[in-house]
Amino acid sequence: MVQENRISRRMLPIVSVAGLLVAAVAGLAEHVPWLESICMGFSSGCQDAARMTLFHAPLWGWGAAFYVLLTFAVFAAAPLAFWLVSCALGVEIVLVWLLISMKVACIFCIGNLFVVLLAVILVFEKEKFWQGLSMCLLFILVSGVLIPRENAPPAAVMPEDTSWMAARVGDETIAKEMVDAPLAQRILDLQREIYGIERERLDQIVMETILQKEARERNVTVDQLLSDSIPKKDLDVSDEEVERYRQENAERLRDWRGTEEDLRARIKGFLAQQKRFREVARYSKSLETKYKVTVYLREPEAMLTRVDLSGSPSTGPPDAPVVVVEFSDYQCPACRDAHATVLKVREAFKDRVRWYFKDFPLRKHKDARRAAEAARCASEQNRFWDYQNVLYSSLDELNQDRLERYAQDLGLDKDRFSQCLGGEKYKAAVDKDVEDAKRAGIDSTPVFIFNGRLMVGGLPLDQFKTIIEEELNKGKGNGEGAAR
Repeated sequence: MVQENRISRRMLPIVSVAGLLVAAVAGLAEHVPWLESICMGFSSGCQDAARMTLFHAPLWGWGAAFYVLLTFAVFAAAPLAFWLVSCALGVEIVLVWLLISMKVACIFCIGNLFVVLLAVILVFEKEKFWQGLSMCLLFILVSGVLIPRENAPPAAVMPEDTSWMAARVGDETIAKEMVDAPLAQRILDLQREIYGIERERLDQIVMETILQKEARERNVTVDQLLSDSIPKKDLDVSDEEVERYRQENAERLRDWRGTEEDLRARIKGFLAQQKRFREVARYSKSLETKYKVTVYLREPEAMLTRVDLSGSPSTGPPDAPVVVVEFSDYQCPACRDAHATVLKVREAFKDRVRWYFKDFPLRKHKDARRAAEAARCASEQNRFWDYQNVLYSSLDELNQDRLERYAQDLGLDKDRFSQCLGGEKYKAAVDKDVEDAKRAGIDSTPVFIFNGRLMVGGLPLDQFKTIIEEELNKGKGNGEGAAR
């Protein structure tokens, strides 16, 4: 036993010097070209490991200090060597775990691991096993918290979300919605045109792919497959079909300068080609289930228009599946005509539609803004919709006196109403509705938004009902998707 201790004492300084050299080389690798090339030839992990710090000092420096201290302990305080190595083992386990989690390798770290393990073997004392293990675990816990925290990559600065912006002028932002909303129908038409071209091309590719698969399965060519699968009689063109086509396209064929027989032959060839294409497409369609065809290309849908509904007068169940937003002007003739239809629609769908009203008084109607404020004042006495009906039925000027008389006719508190209207209490609310309309691209009245689908102008009763039924059938749940 004494002999073993002597051997360990002689070997431990050599191990310490080896560890000191490994630590020094690890620190110099970034500054000495030939050392860096050795490191890079093995892995880029050496650079990552060399940059790791603890208390802002490089880990390789801590390693060098450890081996110097271990060498001192061997000659001046031998029992201390056991505890130093136990601590070093805990730190080394954490470093190995970090490198594995980073999926990098470091040749100098691997060398240091072997040095530490050799030191553990040389200082091992069976009687102190549990004490050494406890010290090792303690340093695993401490270094396992400190080293990753100090060496964590800096938090990424999240860039400003500009996806909703179109431009910025000084401190004023122009939203994409302000650009897109007025152009929504034109954009949709272009998107649908592109979709039509893409879908036609996709259908052609799908058809060809299906026919090739079926032909391979039957071990025949595609032409033979079609010849066997499509009866020739289905491709025949009768004289009656030729004559019908000729009559239907008489205007276009009027300038034909060839013979009658040539014209009929051309028409027959054209119709035969069309028939063949239709029959091939029909046959290919019949095989789609067999070959599990799934089409992911989707037809573009109309852009949903979103407006802020906070503070807007509303009627109907709060959880109704359909939300209708009406932008209107009390002096607009088209709005007045549409109102009669609106009343019928609200009655027909009163338990399934939440109806919001937003003011959009046009500049050319001098009393429209004042009338909008008056209706808001009437809402304070829970008579908004009744007062609105009176406004739409009026053909007179909507000056202050007349607006107050309408309130009195409805039995409203005259003084309260006059104070509200005279004090312009709801001017800001009406201004907000006007801004909401402009932001949504609305520039005329009336306008109706059905769960985000914008429709301009007064709609016939049947069209109102059709649109609402379509939204109900979509099963969207709460239609508040139109709000923001």
